[in-house]
Order: sequence, then structure tokens, then C-alpha cells
Amino acid sequence: MATKPWYKEEDNLNYVGYEAIQKNRKIMTAAWLGSSGQERYEMTIILGELALARHKAGEDLIECVPELDNTEWIYIDPDNKIIEITLL
Repeated sequence: MATKPWYKEEDNLNYVGYEAIQKNRKIMTAAWLGSSGQERYEMTIILGELALARHKAGEDLIECVPELDNTEWIYIDPDNKIIEITLL
């Protein structure tokens, strides 16, 4: 799915509004990386059960980041400029 730019409030709500996140169990956004810091990547943050519950309660998601020594929760495809992060 091609990502639309998030310039208008109604576009933002379709992707990162409370109901959209609870329904789709993910946050679709963008990240800027690369040596210049200006390369745009499509980023999807997939919410696990803990992250979904914390989001619903309006709580911080930092506790949902898996252990840093395990890299299975993050996928980076530099050729296609895609990042997928799976939270607990």
C-alpha cells in the first residue's frame, strides 16, 4: 500500500488516529535515515498485545520494545526503504 503524505488532519487520523491504530494494530509512518539522514523509509510499527493495551490506556509504549540483544523484532530493507518494528 502506498503511503500518503500526512499533511491534513483527516489524513493523519486515517493512519495514526486512535481508532485506526486499535483496528489495524499498527502505526504506519515514515522515518528518515541513511548517511545524509534524508532518505525516507516507509515504517510500520506492529503492535503486540501489550503495546495495544498500553496504547488503549494512553500509556507510553517504551516498555513494549523487546530486548535489544534480540534483533528479530526489527526488519530494515535498505534497498526498498522499508522498516518494520514489532512491539510486544
